[in-house]
Amino acid sequence: MDVGHSKTTITIASFRAGKTKILCSKSDRNLGARDWDWEIMKVAGGKFAEKYDADPRKNVRCRIRMLEAIEKARKMISSVPDSNINIDYLLEEEDLNYTLKKDEFEALIDPYLRRFSQLMKDTIAETGLSTDQIECVEMFGDATRTPIILDLTKQVFNKPEVNRTLNSLEAIAKGAALQAAMISPLFRVADFTVEEYNPLPVSITYSFGGEGNPKTKEFFKKGSSFPVVNSVTFDNKLGNMDLLIHYSAEAKELLLRGLPDQIA
Repeated sequence: MDVGHSKTTITIASFRAGKTKILCSKSDRNLGARDWDWEIMKVAGGKFAEKYDADPRKNVRCRIRMLEAIEKARKMISSVPDSNINIDYLLEEEDLNYTLKKDEFEALIDPYLRRFSQLMKDTIAETGLSTDQIECVEMFGDATRTPIILDLTKQVFNKPEVNRTLNSLEAIAKGAALQAAMISPLFRVADFTVEEYNPLPVSITYSFGGEGNPKTKEFFKKGSSFPVVNSVTFDNKLGNMDLLIHYSAEAKELLLRGLPDQIA
C-alpha cells in the first residue's frame, strides 16, 4: 500500500524462496495527500477572504505558503484532535489563523477516501483472493500515517494491524540498487526472480494494400510479465501494410490523463 503526495498504488504479491510474483497492481494517479491539502486550503482561504475581503487562493505565492503550513498541520493531526494553521502576513499584511479539527478534516476528504476504499476493493477482487488469503499489509508512503487511512485499510483487508517495516526514504533506492546489481556482470547477488504484472494491455491494428476492415489483435495481455518478446504472423500479406500499435480499449481509461492511446 503506497499512498504518497500525488499518487496511490496498491500491489498484491506472492513471495516464495527466491521468487516473487506480482498478482495485481492498480493505481490512482491523481489521489494523494496534495488533494487533501487543497481541500483544506479552499476552506481556510475562504474564511480569510470573508474576514479581510482579500482572497489568498488567487495569489500563487499565498497558495504555496498555505499549502506548506497545511501539510504540517495535517501531519500533526495524526496524533492530536486538532491542529492550528498560522501564517503571518499572508496577504494585505493580515495573518491567517485557522484551527483544523480532525472530524472536519475527515469530512473534507471523504470523496477521496471513497476512491481509496474502492481502489483497495478493486485490487483484491482482480486477484480473485479473499482477505483471509492475504497474509499482511505493508504501508508505504508518508500519507499512510493518517489515522483514517490506516483504519480504512484494516477494515477493507480485514486485518487487526498493518505493517510498517519499510523505510520510506530508502526503500525505492535500495530496490533500484538491488535490481541494478542483479543485471550487472560486475556483481554477484543471490538469485531472485521477479515476475512482473502488466496492467495496460497493448493491441495492434493492421491492414494491407489500403484495404478496408482493418484487423485488431491483442499483443500484450493484461497481467502478463515483462520484459517479454512477442511475435505475430500476418496472413494474406499483400504489401503496403498499415500498422498501428496502441493500448487496448480497456486500458484507455487507466492511462494518465493527456497521454495518447496510440504508441506507434
